[in-house]
Amino acid sequence: MEHRWGARVSVDIPIRLRCRSGHFVDAHLVNISSSGGLIRTEMALTRFAPLEIELKGHTILSFVVRVQSDGIGVEWSGRLPQVLENTLIEQPIDFQYGSSAGDH
Repeated sequence: MEHRWGARVSVDIPIRLRCRSGHFVDAHLVNISSSGGLIRTEMALTRFAPLEIELKGHTILSFVVRVQSDGIGVEWSGRLPQVLENTLIEQPIDFQYGSSAGDH
């Protein structure tokens, strides 16, 4: 069951991830909502792991809520970071009622 707040917007944003051990890994943010996002990464993480997302000089605190074979779902720690809020506002949103084809 999905627990997302707000619409999901597809993006293709290169980011860097830093986990608790301090290691950095390049990754891609592929969709965002007001509560979290989906990240394509090869970094092995577990559910509830804290994570720092480096994006355009900003550090976004988050934690892992879902682990998939091709990436992770994260939830922002707190409100949506301004740098991503601007992205949500600028993107057209395609509402597809009754379809889950885009869900990951």
